[in-house]
Amino acid sequence: MLPVTTVFPATVTTGVVNSVLNVDVSASPEWTSIQALFDEYKFESGKYKYTVVAPTNTVVLATSTLTNSACFAIGFDPSDSTAGTDVRDIVQLAQHQQKFPRMVATPTIGTYVGVYGTQDNIGMEFRWNLSKVALTINTSGVGSGTWKATGLGSFSDGYVKTYYQSGFTTAINAVFGTAYYKIEVRSRT
Repeated sequence: MLPVTTVFPATVTTGVVNSVLNVDVSASPEWTSIQALFDEYKFESGKYKYTVVAPTNTVVLATSTLTNSACFAIGFDPSDSTAGTDVRDIVQLAQHQQKFPRMVATPTIGTYVGVYGTQDNIGMEFRWNLSKVALTINTSGVGSGTWKATGLGSFSDGYVKTYYQSGFTTAINAVFGTAYYKIEVRSRT
């Protein structure tokens, strides 16, 4: 299991969170040791333990509402790194998760904000598995989830995508956590 810490920031002026995480095992600090010990690896599955710290935009009772984009979506795409432009781009993926905000009153009467997570701050978790997708080949002829030489450099094993219209219009880390990549390794000698 290879840990990789990662964040998904909000975009300046729009507050949109639609970053794409390249599932690349070489981003783990353990990767150098694995390269020294083993000849090949195969990516099997991953999980992302995370929290959404950016709330939704403010909702004023009877005058404004949240849109569908205020629902946080995260998904796994085995071959396409294109960022989502709407929640539907993420929830159409075979492996996805959609979270809905909990509405909390603000100090201003009749005004609410949507927040994620639970009262006791338990993080969320998204899991994906390459055995559930058709293998795809990238431009260099290397497939996601196939055996690859550890010494050839880094190759993508898919992409974790997000979409969320947060209430922030500055570049802040709206979502953060740790991705865990489950791989198999072997020596060919």
